[in-house]
Parts: sequence; C-alpha cells; structure tokens
Amino acid sequence: MIYRSPYLHIGVWLAIFLIYLGVYSRFLPFDQTLLRGLVHLSLLSGLFYFHWWLLRHWQHPERSILYWLIAIVTFAFITLLRTYLNRHLPGESNLPFVRFAGQIPWFWASLASSFGVLALSYLFHLNERRIEAERSHLLQAEQRRTAELLQLRSHINPHFLFNVLNNIYSLATTRSEKTATVVLQLSQLLRYTTYHAQQDLVPLELEIEQLQRYIELFQLRSPEPFDIRLEINGEAAGRSIEPMLLIPLVENAFKHGDFIRNPEAFAHFLLEVTPDFLHFRGSNSFDDSDQQKDEPGGVGLDNIQQRLQLTYGADNSSLEWNTDQSTIFNINLKISSSL
Repeated sequence: MIYRSPYLHIGVWLAIFLIYLGVYSRFLPFDQTLLRGLVHLSLLSGLFYFHWWLLRHWQHPERSILYWLIAIVTFAFITLLRTYLNRHLPGESNLPFVRFAGQIPWFWASLASSFGVLALSYLFHLNERRIEAERSHLLQAEQRRTAELLQLRSHINPHFLFNVLNNIYSLATTRSEKTATVVLQLSQLLRYTTYHAQQDLVPLELEIEQLQRYIELFQLRSPEPFDIRLEINGEAAGRSIEPMLLIPLVENAFKHGDFIRNPEAFAHFLLEVTPDFLHFRGSNSFDDSDQQKDEPGGVGLDNIQQRLQLTYGADNSSLEWNTDQSTIFNINLKISSSL
C-alpha cells in the first residue's frame, strides 16, 4: 500500500534533505551543511513517525485529551530543541539572515517546519484510514459475494437423492452386481457437491465428469435407458468453470421432463469448448399439462443467472431459455473464455 511504501517515505525525506542542503550550501562549507541537514532530518523524521504512531493508537485521536497533551509536549520539545541546535551548530554566525534579523527567526523557522511535518504525518494517517476503510469495504463486499454464491449454488435435488437411494435399495435386495458401483457413483457425486462447490473455480473436466455421473444415476429410474445424450465438442483440458454451474441445468431438464409418462421423452445436451467461449445447450421434452410441477425455467435458472453475473459479469456470460410448441424446453448458456 502506498502509505506504507518505503520508496514514498525515502523520496519525501530525501526531498526535505535536499532542501536543507540547497539553503545552507550557499553560505556554509559542505561539512557544516551536511551536519545541519542530518540533524534536522533526524529530528523531523522522529517527530513524524512518533506522531504517526501516536495517531494509530486511538481510533479517534482528536477526541482524546491524552493524545493532545502528548502531541503538544512532543511538538514543543522538538521545536525548542531544533531552535537551540540551530543557534549552536557550527557556521551559525555566517548565515546572512542571522546577521540581519538576529536569533529570533530560528524559533519561527523551527516552529513552522515542525508544524508542517506534524501536519504531514496527520495527512498520512488520514490517507491510511481511508485506504483501510476501502480495503475493509472491498473485503466485506467479497465476503458477501462469496456467501451469496454459496447460497445460490444449487445442490442435488433431494427428490433425486431419494430416487437413487430407492434404486440402490432395489439393487441390494436383488443382490445386483451394480449395487457397489452405484453407491460409489453417488458418493463421488455428493463429495463433489459438498467440497468442490466451495471453490471459486474447478477444472471443466471435473464438472463434465459429474454431469456424466448424474446422468448415469438418473438412468437407474428405468430398466430401459432413457433418451439422454451428452455430447462434448472441443478440448476441456486446462479450462475452468464455476462449480455446480452445469449440473443444475441438467437437473432442471430431468425435474421438468416427462420421462415417466412419455416413452418418447428425451434430453439432449451439447457442450462446445472453443478458445473463445464455452457454450452449453440443452433441449428436453416436457408435459405442459402437468400442473404438479412449476414452470420449466423456475427459480433455479434465475439463480444461475445471478451466479453468472457475480462470477463472470453480464458482458462475459449469458443464459437464455424458451419453449417450442409447449412441449420442448431449450436452454442456452454461453461464457466467454477470456477470463
């Protein structure tokens, strides 16, 4: 941060030191000029950093009587000490403004420069508080964003879990060889939704793997496989995506689809991965007359739109959906890969 940058502080004190050298070198030898510059630089920097340290020990130092007492005593001590040293350092009698105006200007010069350094340290303190407040605000905003994302990330539908567990129970009672495989598939899917969903981004390959696992588990609902297809075009290796972003889209198709009542039911998904974008499209049949279900889009897709806004921004992502002839639901997700 700039107020703690050593280069800024070095630059400020170097500038003050050069001012002293420029003033005294016109009238004094170099060694006497250097001595005066170093003495005043040491005292002024001590006043600056002590006052800065003092300010940081009170949340509202201007309201503290003890702060004002310490600050005034320190300021007076440094001012009087610098006045005394100015009068007794070598070469004092050779300075023209001393010969013409006497000793009094030393006090006013010391007073003005000490006050300027004191004010400078207060300005640094105000800038420090401003930056810390902005930093705290940004941190709180990021925490709110993270909390909102975690809340919006849809987890596996409980009805889907109950159906899978019922299928596992059926497999277990018939001593099917598939039982162990199905249990493992379900545990891996749950592990993904529990742990990886907390991350900002996950490998795209991992999200695809969960999509395939989710589809395989859904197929257990029928002895005959449903018409469900997931096609991947492009290279997913090395690409990332927000976790649990694609799975709710597939879940939405299964939730609102008419697989149980319609032998012609289908759900087809296509994921295209190019150097410029990630494009996920889906189409599924549904029964518009089924009043037990909410609209095919539902709250879940609105949540995904909010997540896209939070993670990728409106300019880098889009989510659209529509229905064809009240029997086919289409979903279209596009994310820029420039992020």
